[in-house]
Amino acid sequence: MRRPAWRLSWFTSLCVLALGLGLGTAFGAAGSARQWKALSDVGQAFGTVSALLSAVALLGVWSSIRLQTRQAEVAKFEAVRSIRGQLIQIAFDEPELLALWGFDRSGGDEEMREAAYLSLIFSYMKMAHAVGAITDLELVRAGPAIFRTARTRSWWEKARHAYLADTFSAEATTFAQMVDAQYHLARVRDQPAER
Repeated sequence: MRRPAWRLSWFTSLCVLALGLGLGTAFGAAGSARQWKALSDVGQAFGTVSALLSAVALLGVWSSIRLQTRQAEVAKFEAVRSIRGQLIQIAFDEPELLALWGFDRSGGDEEMREAAYLSLIFSYMKMAHAVGAITDLELVRAGPAIFRTARTRSWWEKARHAYLADTFSAEATTFAQMVDAQYHLARVRDQPAER
């Protein structure tokens, strides 16, 4: 894409003006050593400010690289989860394929589908928590609803060890610990009171 000629001429004019001002200041003060000392002090002051601005800019670059690295990790994590979800979706139509994923066939096809669906739900929640779409507070508030059924509690009882052993990230560990705490609260809440 070609730039208009007037932009180039304005840019050139500004550069020549800046150079002229700089040279004019230097030659205009070509008098006593005292004037040069004053200019040197001003230059040193600008040097300090320049170093501070460079440090801030370097911090900004570091933050940007860190953010991009995190986004790349989340994108990889999401891609793997997405493929897993698609494969399980295919297996919903043929329950014998769910058995290949390690889901227990002893309870029948419907129970196996339910376990696969719960696996998808918890994988989604884990990923959403990792990217900040679900906060810690929202996860705690959702606990009673998540574990209100005995089937969900039973599924978590079997799956919890895999979630708790996942140390891929601090978010994964925090998610597993918070969900497990909600699971234990639900178990206590649903136990009959002793007399």
